[in-house]
Amino acid sequence: MLRLLVFGCNTDVGKTVVSAGLMRALSKVTDGRALYIKPLQTGAALGHCDSRTVLEACKGQVATKTLFAWDEPVSPHIAAAGNYPPSDEETCNAINSALDPESCCLIETAGGVLSPGASGTPQADMYQQMKYPTVLVGDSKLGGISTTLTALECLGRRGYDVQRIIFINHTTSLGNAEYVTRKGIPVDVLPSLPPLPISLDQWHTANEKHFENIIAGFHSK
Repeated sequence: MLRLLVFGCNTDVGKTVVSAGLMRALSKVTDGRALYIKPLQTGAALGHCDSRTVLEACKGQVATKTLFAWDEPVSPHIAAAGNYPPSDEETCNAINSALDPESCCLIETAGGVLSPGASGTPQADMYQQMKYPTVLVGDSKLGGISTTLTALECLGRRGYDVQRIIFINHTTSLGNAEYVTRKGIPVDVLPSLPPLPISLDQWHTANEKHFENIIAGFHSK
């Protein structure tokens, strides 16, 4: 069964929106046998729950699991301090235990590539044992060429197989996606998100075929 890792080159670049789109596509090709895992979630007290966002986007047609969650909307190593934070080994073991051999699975990390996990270890180091195909969500803002390529290099040096880079809210005049294509990795460009509080459902529906093509590319390898 397909396993995917989703990293972002920074926080607030659209990892969860991308994850939801990929999960919708996975749900179609697997007849609902698709599992989303969020190992580390912060901001739970404010209603921040990426699993819920994905479940709603998929209209309840997938399974979701949040493994460790904390109330404060801060980095996991701060949110977990004093609350028996899981070790790197415990986090990875929890992921492996949550995996369903009968389902395709997507694992969404938190923050950026080198953002700390609950123990303080950069997540790119913490998940290094998971040699799954990796999606990197790029940064479309000014300066995003550097942050995207830095994240890509960090992952590459640690042995991750980054097979796709996805940009949301891309502004052609900045040339971020165009420049990053020089690395020879397929780059996808998705349109801007609608302003809040407009639902993302129409956006996901409009880009459904794009996400399906991405998933088809993983399945063909």
